[in-house]
Amino acid sequence: MAKKRTVLSDSLINTEHAQLASAHAEKWGQQWNERLETHYPLTQLRPSQANPRRPSLDRAGVTLERIQELAIRPTEDAKTWVDRMLAWIKTLEADNPSGAEVWDFLLSLALSVRNVGLLQPIVVNEDGEIVAGERRWIASLLGGVGSGRVLIRSLDAVLAAKARFIENMQRQDLSLDEEVRSLRDVVSIIYQMPCGPDIPVTIRDCQELMGRGQTQSWLYRVFCQLPDGDPVLQSVYDRILTRKDRAMALARDRVEQLRREAANRLNGVTPENTEAATDLPAHSPDPIPEKPKTRSSIKMCLPGTHSGQRFLTAVTTIAELSDQSRAVIDASLAQWAEAPEKRRKQLMADVLTVIFEDMASLDDDEQADGEE
Repeated sequence: MAKKRTVLSDSLINTEHAQLASAHAEKWGQQWNERLETHYPLTQLRPSQANPRRPSLDRAGVTLERIQELAIRPTEDAKTWVDRMLAWIKTLEADNPSGAEVWDFLLSLALSVRNVGLLQPIVVNEDGEIVAGERRWIASLLGGVGSGRVLIRSLDAVLAAKARFIENMQRQDLSLDEEVRSLRDVVSIIYQMPCGPDIPVTIRDCQELMGRGQTQSWLYRVFCQLPDGDPVLQSVYDRILTRKDRAMALARDRVEQLRREAANRLNGVTPENTEAATDLPAHSPDPIPEKPKTRSSIKMCLPGTHSGQRFLTAVTTIAELSDQSRAVIDASLAQWAEAPEKRRKQLMADVLTVIFEDMASLDDDEQADGEE
């Protein structure tokens, strides 16, 4: 039986369905510009500085020299190599626990690659720069796997940036600072301009890149509207702000503040006569938490890593705390695991100071009740 064929009239060329078909055809055409090498020499590849995971890899000390030092040796059996790797990871646990987790993951991945090979190919551009799969590449080198499956794809700068970002976002374990850095990088490449209040990034752009809902995409877009060097942005990069909801709220308020200031300048409103402009909203306070101005000396037994983290998490539930104080506690919690003892003492003093200052109102109320 002959298959029925549908003839599309010229009137359908500009429809949404026709545009979608055209996009798919373009995608199919791009597939002819890639080739799969099943035994590509992995030592000829190189990592990309635009890798969204670059911050965590750098903090863990993952360099080519370190990889070569820790890789399995030609005369070394697997057990001896694994024991050597575990001993190295153990040295990181006290001062760099997040780095230890990175190396532990790489060891597990390296064992998998040694056993079954590269099931998912490493994607590179024509110049040998890795677009997706840097951790698989590192694991292969650690495990002594010199060649593997590599997909060589012809990509321009924008497509490479999108592919690199989307591939890593699908892994679901990027930290907030890695998400924000990489999102800003890819948006800057797409629009060929630095991120800031003037970048025309849309909510739909963020939806397509992040794979999130409209509300989440709107909040992620706010990060792209902050200028380089902004204090809120820097707090995210420094991992002072690690809670996504709080960081997004501060970034949103900061963008609104920058827009008000820009409107004031456009209307000739200077800081001295801002109050006269009654049609403009009031200036919001600086969203970055200030450190306590005074610190009392307290003798106490300093908690350890896990007990300290549990304590800091618990005190955030105190109802009387201000947003500024909660931000100080969040910052201390983010630094606690990797901070040396001297730094922990300072962090704990900061936390206790802001807690006692916020709760002083309870004593004032008690005193007022007594006077009555």
